[in-house]
Amino acid sequence: MKVTGLGIAAVGSCTAASPMPSLLVDEAALRDTLTRGELSGCDLDEQYCLLCDRAAAGAPIALSGRLVLDRLGVGRIHAYHAVHCGDHPLSAVGTLAAHLTVDPAARRGLVLAPSHEGRPAAAALVLEKGLARHRLLAVSVRDHRASADPHPGIRIPGARPTRAAPEARPRIAAAGVAVRRHEPGRSAVATMVDRVSVSWREHLGECLQDAPIAISAVIAQTLRQAGIAWSTIDHVALHTPSAETNRAFRRHFGLQRHQVTDIGPETGHSRAAGLLIAARMVFESDHPTGTRVLVTSLGGDGALAAAVVEI
Repeated sequence: MKVTGLGIAAVGSCTAASPMPSLLVDEAALRDTLTRGELSGCDLDEQYCLLCDRAAAGAPIALSGRLVLDRLGVGRIHAYHAVHCGDHPLSAVGTLAAHLTVDPAARRGLVLAPSHEGRPAAAALVLEKGLARHRLLAVSVRDHRASADPHPGIRIPGARPTRAAPEARPRIAAAGVAVRRHEPGRSAVATMVDRVSVSWREHLGECLQDAPIAISAVIAQTLRQAGIAWSTIDHVALHTPSAETNRAFRRHFGLQRHQVTDIGPETGHSRAAGLLIAARMVFESDHPTGTRVLVTSLGGDGALAAAVVEI
């Protein structure tokens, strides 16, 4: 999904050094987000809120999420569970972007990645219309579970679903298969997906199933939708399941260590909160204006997603 006219107003988080009630961690993360964005609770009234959490289809927003909003003085809000995307924050960001795009009365929205028992970390993100900084250029989502539609994309409310372009679909290659070189009439993006698919399998085998192949296709699709080349990506905000996966990611995408900010489970952060924390660290660094950041994560079931943000 190509995104225009939307920017990230703020990303905030809270990590507790010792176990504490999840509600307090969630509240601290949301307060931190509002402070960074110079916002108050009333600025979210009548806006959108998506909770990155698992819930049964049709379930209302979790009680903890509603309690946090009440404590911050948020009145009525359009609240949703990110049921279709599990706990992936970028899938929630994509859905939020779709809501903001089709609702002329909406100005901003909130994505909350709540804390879970044993993982005292929470994070939140505010997406807002008309921001010149931290512009969201594109976000793509795919569900890589075997029983799911392999190419669902992001369905904008009220819009007809569209089929993915042929080159957006990953070519699943086995280890040892020769990498296809760039051919006349074949997109460079598709060739990149082939190369990454093969090299991931050669180094990691089947230990991560098809997730690395799927994420390479998602990244390629995001770049195409943003209308930019891989060579223009300056930094990556990443969440990986292990240090080994981080190294493999950097090796196969030709990235140096300083080009990647990775928050993995070794730090005690779950994927939803961890990825937003990584993004916050990148946005608050001294990268110059115009820096393009790829935000993505690996591991876990459900959706895989990637986004491109221009600082």
